[in-house]
Amino acid sequence: MDPVTEAELRSVLMEKKKQFTTRDLVFIFRERLKTTENKTAFADMLMKIAKIQKKEGSKNFVVLRDNESVLSSELGRLSIS
Repeated sequence: MDPVTEAELRSVLMEKKKQFTTRDLVFIFRERLKTTENKTAFADMLMKIAKIQKKEGSKNFVVLRDNESVLSSELGRLSIS
């Protein structure tokens, strides 16, 4: 089975009026997270494009990072400033 792509993950996270926990995302893509490689790639991608938004008195939800944060983290990873 093919690994989850960044575009697919972004598409799910961009759904309006829905909030997802990491558990929700794993459940959505569970059939494609069977191998260690796919799990690792999914986790790395999630950390790259998303962050945890803490809600007072509620669960923590995964939200997309703003583009500037993604770009800056990518440039930092590549040692480009």
